[in-house]
Amino acid sequence: MKTYRYLLLLMAIAVCLNSCKKSSTTGGGLKPPTTKLKYLVQATVVTTGPAILGSPVTTSFTYYTYDSKKRLNTVKNGNDLTTYAYQDDGNIYSITDVNTVDKYRTSEIFSYDGGKLKSYTSQEYSNDVLKNETTYTYVYNGDKVSELHFDIYYLLYTYDSNGNLTKIFNHSGDINYSLVYTYDNKKSAFINVPVKFPMHGDNSRFSPNNQITSTTEGLNVNVLSTTTYNYDSDGYPIAGTTSNDYASSSSSKFTYTYSTLE
Repeated sequence: MKTYRYLLLLMAIAVCLNSCKKSSTTGGGLKPPTTKLKYLVQATVVTTGPAILGSPVTTSFTYYTYDSKKRLNTVKNGNDLTTYAYQDDGNIYSITDVNTVDKYRTSEIFSYDGGKLKSYTSQEYSNDVLKNETTYTYVYNGDKVSELHFDIYYLLYTYDSNGNLTKIFNHSGDINYSLVYTYDNKKSAFINVPVKFPMHGDNSRFSPNNQITSTTEGLNVNVLSTTTYNYDSDGYPIAGTTSNDYASSSSSKFTYTYSTLE
């Protein structure tokens, strides 16, 4: 079912990709600080699979492009391409994901009321034939999104004083669990192209700081993921290593490349 695919995607992204542990970089090799904004243009990830599978090593590259207003335009990883479109006020209008090999496509169309994101509709296509459609509806507590509802399921959001997303409670019928995060005090790699609202399955651009741990709670096997980041002289993350406390999990090392888009 689509709902469970999204929940698994949310868990996988949170546990495997979006965690980091605060560290510092010292020495004379750093460039002097700059006041220019930096934009992530490439992420290189070297993943080592679990020992039970022979510790296979794979390398992936993700490329980011921006439009003339320095808004995130595309994200490309292998055969997967994500494209962003915007309204005149700068809010996201749509996000389209396409796999160029299996012809699978998802489109998310966003609706607003008074500048607040009220809902979005996710459509799944195979060979341009609509296979599934789900509408996600937001609930607010003041100006903060507190809940996201879809079908009979929902997510509950909790934040810290810096606006970082610290907990997502997932109610999915028979399975209820939480994702709990802690953060450093450094700039997120996406600090200059943030999204204003948490999005189901993709929260990497929402929080202003970097996740240093991600923990699952309420599952049969709970996993703690920890990543150590290195930062440049401007406080942007430039490299790191992710590890998990689950024996069958993969680990990864990654590097980030930035541009001032000038």
